[in-house]
Amino acid sequence: MNRQEFTQALNKLVTASPEEVIAFIKRTDCYADRKYSTIFWQSHIPIDNITSLITCGFWDSVLLAYFSKDAHVNINFLNHVLRDSKSLHVITSVKLRRVYGMHLHWQSLSVLEHHSNIEYRNLYKELLYIKKITKHWSEKAVSYQELIKHFTYEEILIQTISYFQKFKNYSKRTYDNRALIISYEAILIEILNRMIEMKRKEDIDHGHTINKSMNVQTFKARLQNELPPIKPSLFEFPEEYIGKKKRMIRDVIEFFFAQYDENYQMNKYLSGFAEFDVIDGLDAELTTNEKYSLYRKTLEKGTEEENYLTNIMLSSKENKQHISKQDDFWNREFELKRLSSLEYFKFYKLPSYIKPYKRSNIKIATSDLLRMLQVFSACFMPQGRTFTNHGVIKRNILDTFKKVFDTNYMVTYEEDELINKVTEYFSWSHDYSKAIIGFLTTDISSKRMFGIDIKTRPFLKIGNQYYWLSSFMRDRKWEVLLHRRMVKDKTLNHRAQSDQAELYLAELFSDAGFTATASFKYQYNGKNGEIDTLAYKDNTLFILELKNTYPVEDMLKTNLYEVTTFSNKAVSQLERALDYVQQHFTTIKDELNIDCELNDLRIQTVIVSNIFQADNLVFNDRHFKVSIFELAIILKNDLYNVMYSKMNKELSGGSFPDVPAEWVHGMVNVNNEDHKDVINNIEAKDYNLWSSDRCSADDVISSIKGNKVFKHMEAYKGYPIENFNINKFLSRRYID
Repeated sequence: MNRQEFTQALNKLVTASPEEVIAFIKRTDCYADRKYSTIFWQSHIPIDNITSLITCGFWDSVLLAYFSKDAHVNINFLNHVLRDSKSLHVITSVKLRRVYGMHLHWQSLSVLEHHSNIEYRNLYKELLYIKKITKHWSEKAVSYQELIKHFTYEEILIQTISYFQKFKNYSKRTYDNRALIISYEAILIEILNRMIEMKRKEDIDHGHTINKSMNVQTFKARLQNELPPIKPSLFEFPEEYIGKKKRMIRDVIEFFFAQYDENYQMNKYLSGFAEFDVIDGLDAELTTNEKYSLYRKTLEKGTEEENYLTNIMLSSKENKQHISKQDDFWNREFELKRLSSLEYFKFYKLPSYIKPYKRSNIKIATSDLLRMLQVFSACFMPQGRTFTNHGVIKRNILDTFKKVFDTNYMVTYEEDELINKVTEYFSWSHDYSKAIIGFLTTDISSKRMFGIDIKTRPFLKIGNQYYWLSSFMRDRKWEVLLHRRMVKDKTLNHRAQSDQAELYLAELFSDAGFTATASFKYQYNGKNGEIDTLAYKDNTLFILELKNTYPVEDMLKTNLYEVTTFSNKAVSQLERALDYVQQHFTTIKDELNIDCELNDLRIQTVIVSNIFQADNLVFNDRHFKVSIFELAIILKNDLYNVMYSKMNKELSGGSFPDVPAEWVHGMVNVNNEDHKDVINNIEAKDYNLWSSDRCSADDVISSIKGNKVFKHMEAYKGYPIENFNINKFLSRRYID
């Protein structure tokens, strides 16, 4: 539809019925952030049509689209929304779209300041505070951003790594608190991405050539001089010399760390995870709610998933034999992680090969990508001593690796040298090695590079020199990061992956004794539709709508995804499928060999996704949300493999029994106050998700409703309601 056709269609809507308006929006997606969306929002929408929109199933998406751009402001539309829409929908959309930062939208919302609805008055007061505190932090940031241009890229890299190593090795807070280290590491990576992007933008804006300032040897020497000294023992803290330049860049890092923390706290409020208690000038006190506790649990379900996939991998006799043949503990651990990452790709039906370059026929095996990332992650990092109650542990790096590569907290090579070394070590062709390195590279010098993200592009390239930040890249979940990168770059065949996942869901139900079918296509009211998976047993029909993605770990983005994809799109698709089933029951009855009549049939609709976001919620008062992972555990009755780890048994050569998975995490988080003591007193019946020796429809429904797969998490870790502050900038040390 071109602009003229779109405008003509809009003109017809002025006199169209509400049903025609809704059909138009569904058909064109013009309410979303599309090419002609501004034309739609600035047009005259009749009152009757606005009222009908408010009651339609995708109203949240309509509001999110309206508040997505300043150019969409339509006072007539807004007045009717404030009068007739439920305040929760409006408040959620205004927060998630950060309307306080949009000039025209913010002006239009001034009506909220004295609105008759107290919820709107409070919203305006709270957003006004967010607007002021954001401005305060932005103004403070200017002087720190200005300092960045006085440092070279290499100095930024060296000093960030140096500061992190000082924190990790010397801070009394990090001893036996792995969770804190991981948290700070993630923040520092984001800060490093931001600092590099700021300096890069400054150079591009002023026409400066982006190139290295140190050769390999100079860089190595500077790095060695700037790193904190090695810690002699657990309770000894040697003095570190901190010169003027090191102090200056640490001050910059500390400011950005503080700003990141303030933004994170503000996002709790904007995501609906916290409410204001007190606002006093630029200071405020807030309290989190149950939604935030659920969000924190969601983030940590990945640990349970990792443990489960490791156990499934170890169920293979071939894999167990391969691991047992390794000559020491560290090699067994490395192979265990490598094979577990491949199990992740297998479980989520991710491709074995990708073709990342349009102008090249080279296909890269994802197993090779994972192998190289895991080798570098484990071996580039110096294997420092780990102090434990049982003594000092030190990992030995393989001689075969040390013959080819260096080890340090950060390593650097010129381009040809790195490609040759990768070719030699992995026995790949020169072109193949170059393609893999290129896929994993953030080329700062390239103007075609949009956005810095060293987690998914971990090689940094400046000119012809490559840098690997060993300190930040150790023990990362590369399979998850690679998955995220593939989704972002659209190197996945989304349709093929979805088809496989739909078939997998049908197979899970079939193996559990249900009759099931995948990708059931139908036509209803002149429109084509598809039910992703249908399953039947015990007079119960499951209608499943699958959503495959991998959004970033960002509160606002995941909440936006929840509203647009689960609450609106998936719900709309399930409602249509439900209507079709009820109107064409005979067709469905024949397809699944249903042995009851419609009046005796219980229908349960379920949104299924490959992420944990919004699990345990019920949309539109009837549609369950569950992850593929959780549904698989229920249908396989495999809770034991979630809760217990077989890893230690394999790493020790069979001398250790299975242990609670949370006990393993507790060992490295003894001083984390949120972690609780793990007691191995769970009985066999606690692992059983079925009421008998066969899976029933009731077992599936009760397991989802009762959160039976993950309810044990609260026994091992606390997720308390938190009180926190948002303040103006106060100079303090976060990382020391």
